[in-house]
Amino acid sequence: MDETFLVVGSGGRLGRSLLERLSLSGRAEGIARDGINLADPASIRSALDGRHYDHLVLTAALTAVDYCENHRDEAFAVNAEAA
Repeated sequence: MDETFLVVGSGGRLGRSLLERLSLSGRAEGIARDGINLADPASIRSALDGRHYDHLVLTAALTAVDYCENHRDEAFAVNAEAA
């Protein structure tokens, strides 16, 4: 049985590498930053609606510490609430 994977954050280093490896052993699809706004629940629903996958892997995150400290609400929405 082929399991399907959806990698959210496939434009970043970790997501891109994971998507490449998963694609070798089964079906894998990625969503990069331009396809989803993790700070917006409606955008998340819209990006995921209609996609069929067995496993969702969330590799996306805001990681720039200074940016996160100055944009706490956005950092919390992306790094905590989106998951």
